Amino acid sequence: MSHVVCPLCGKSAAIDSYDPSEFEDDVSGQTFRGKGRGKGFEVSEKFSVLGDQGYDDLLQRMASRALRIVKMLCDNGYLDKQEIIDTFSESE
Repeated sequence: MSHVVCPLCGKSAAIDSYDPSEFEDDVSGQTFRGKGRGKGFEVSEKFSVLGDQGYDDLLQRMASRALRIVKMLCDNGYLDKQEIIDTFSESE
């Protein structure tokens, strides 16, 4: 097997380069602008959508999916309930 499919977004990524520990702890949105005919696009703005009520539905769907992923990993022995409790306790 050479690729893994992200359980959150469904994107296929090479196992050798997939390292979610390097991901930002944020949910970012971005806008693009054209670089000219046939020259592609570039990011014109990048911003956090956390706390922005315009994205509540999206964030709720992500949260629900994230919980299902955590449960799946717990049910299959990759996390235990105490580890989950400890992680949430750290943020208080």
